[in-house]
Amino acid sequence: MQKKYLILGLFLIFAAQEVMAGGILTNCGNISSGGTWILANNVASSGTCFTILADNIILDGAGYTINYSYSTRGYAVNNTAGYDNITIKDLNIVQGNSSVIYGDAIYGSGMVNSTITNNTIITSGSSGYGIFLYSSSNSNTLSNNIITTSGSDGSGIRLDSSSTNTLSNNSITTSGGAGFGIYLYAISNNTLSNNTITTSGSYGYSVALYSSSTNTLSNNIIKTSGNYGVGIRLSSSSTNTLSNNIITTSGISGEGILLYLSSDSNTILNNTITTSSTDGYGIYLLSSSNSNTLLNNTIRTSGDYSYGIHIDSSSNTNITRNKLNTTNAYAIYINPEIYINPTTIASYYNHTIDTTNTEQGKPIYYYFANTSITIENMYDIGQLYVTNSSNITIRNITIINKDGITLAMVKNSSVSDSNITTSGSSGHGIYLSTSSTNTISNNAITTLGISGMGIWLDSSGNSNILSNNIITTSGNYGAGIEISSSSTNTLLNNTITTSGNTGFGIALLFARNNIILGGSIDSTNSYDYSIWDAGTTNNFTNTNFTTREIYFYDNISQFNYRNDTTNYPNLWLKTKVSVSTVLNRTLASWTNSNLVWNETPDGTVTVNYQILGLLGNNYYDVYNTAAGLQSKSFTTLTDSNGALNFSLTISGNNEIRVVVVNITTCSVKGDQSPCDGKVDDFEILDYIDHWSMGHVSDFDLLTAIDNWAKP
Repeated sequence: MQKKYLILGLFLIFAAQEVMAGGILTNCGNISSGGTWILANNVASSGTCFTILADNIILDGAGYTINYSYSTRGYAVNNTAGYDNITIKDLNIVQGNSSVIYGDAIYGSGMVNSTITNNTIITSGSSGYGIFLYSSSNSNTLSNNIITTSGSDGSGIRLDSSSTNTLSNNSITTSGGAGFGIYLYAISNNTLSNNTITTSGSYGYSVALYSSSTNTLSNNIIKTSGNYGVGIRLSSSSTNTLSNNIITTSGISGEGILLYLSSDSNTILNNTITTSSTDGYGIYLLSSSNSNTLLNNTIRTSGDYSYGIHIDSSSNTNITRNKLNTTNAYAIYINPEIYINPTTIASYYNHTIDTTNTEQGKPIYYYFANTSITIENMYDIGQLYVTNSSNITIRNITIINKDGITLAMVKNSSVSDSNITTSGSSGHGIYLSTSSTNTISNNAITTLGISGMGIWLDSSGNSNILSNNIITTSGNYGAGIEISSSSTNTLLNNTITTSGNTGFGIALLFARNNIILGGSIDSTNSYDYSIWDAGTTNNFTNTNFTTREIYFYDNISQFNYRNDTTNYPNLWLKTKVSVSTVLNRTLASWTNSNLVWNETPDGTVTVNYQILGLLGNNYYDVYNTAAGLQSKSFTTLTDSNGALNFSLTISGNNEIRVVVVNITTCSVKGDQSPCDGKVDDFEILDYIDHWSMGHVSDFDLLTAIDNWAKP
């Protein structure tokens, strides 16, 4: 009988151990049975510390520290075997050696219905993750973890090929280059909410989704300060919802939300986005990211060239009730980047943008695919955008320190009698992109920003006419009118004032066959004309040439100038330079027998001149007066059409004179105009020079010498 009771007692003890399996952990090792396992002290491992080898395990760190991977790659907790219903909590985890790469703190594969909570994790090696779950790790909860990563390419949390996970109330800080706060790859139906994520490394993304769909990101607080950092990035990811997030970016070229590479049908709702550095965008849609909805977001940008909403090569965006405040750039910008050829695909402008969207509290007007309408009498609006339209009449528009007027893929239209002031660093009064046969006339435009342009023609050719506009720019890199990658346009009688230190009155960049006629430029602190790879076929006529600076960026472009269309309509002074330089030029005389101008380069330069419209088959003396000394450089003969080509190497102040040779004007042989009946030393030397070139007969020379010899 006693033996039976002993056997029964032993059975009950073993049964109790089976139900209440678990225990105290004092060293790293395998956990191979279910139950609650409590860490009793700090532990350390050269590689992996704990390996999960059973379902239904609770690993309770009790606030103790795991120092893992201090000499080789490993994990603090490893569940690559895919056991389920695992809880990992209350651990302090520290990677012991920053030189060890791929050292993840908590690593799981095929891990289901598990919880990772209240852990403090620090990783320092490159490509190390705080928590990494992959391969159908579904229906897990990751909450209230504090994760810090400092290695390059590291992530606070990474999920791959998994679904229906919840990530909430985690605090994640990454400082390594190209680091991610939360990195989600090929996942679906996950929820990220109430997380606080801070990234400071260059190219760091607070939240990144790749090839992921139907996820919800809400109520997260996100801060990025590294250059090229992004708050939330979606790449090839669709039907996700991003709502009520607060996103702040301060690094150069930082973006609040980026949708990239066919990220379609996402909803971006009720987010508050602030960017404060140069080239930062609030929301950026790029590379065929189509049919997205942007609703009721508040976006503020303050850096130079920082757009509120930038849409590039994407279609069918619904933009409604967004509050934009972009003091240094466009509220909405639909185009590739500056100096990349703008799109000519109409669908890229096909968006729904209504006047519930505002720029600095004023409505934004957007027109797509309209014909024969009039837009007029608007006062103090935020922005006016007209795209893929024709026969549009725009007049009497007033814009005060906001965005200007944009025409994209517009033809046979006009903008007139409008008063526009822009204050943003890249604010342009009127911007034409891939637009033709339009008339821009009688507008008053003022730009205050560092790179503001009064009127910018970009990839716009075929007979746009810009006439009688009054333009004032004050930015250091501003331009009154810029013509880039545009041809066969006419600028007529525009009045331009520029005061920026390196600004331009009229700039031509990759531009051909344009006509600049009449008008005036006042540029006391900057350049009047800038030509950069502009070819030889742009013509400037009668543009008030009293001390003008011409900036040649290359030795290919040619400055073709004609001053007097009444008396000498065919007289052209065409100029190229040997190296990039600035010529400060003043015209003094403009006739086909006496052409005089002053030239001051900013260094020593060889200047190639071609003069057309002189007297045909006549000899001309070319003089160059430098430092107060007049010297005749050479005498040359025009062709039958009156063309003359020559080069001079000049520096400092120069007066250049091209004077027809007329040695028979005076009655006394050898005397030259003005005739005084005497032959002085200079005149006889000049006469001998003409004799040596066959301009004077032997008899006339002897007579001139005799006249010179007379007292």
